Amino acid sequence: MGLTTHLVVAFDHDTKTFTFDGDGSREWIRRLFTPETNTWSDEAGEYVEVHHSFETEALRALQELGVSVLDHNWQKR
Repeated sequence: MGLTTHLVVAFDHDTKTFTFDGDGSREWIRRLFTPETNTWSDEAGEYVEVHHSFETEALRALQELGVSVLDHNWQKR
């Protein structure tokens, strides 16, 4: 099954850096769907609920790309 996790990043024009936007990821993406999710399934053809480890894996990948990830509690309100 092909899964794609959507996360929001912010670009600072002054410093030319990217930062993970936890609030945006939670409010703009996860809360759009019931149950809350931001992971798309190619197989299901829709957003599907997944274990939080999928989101954690996606955040690690962002960090490897040089994106600053400061908000580690974004999954909870």
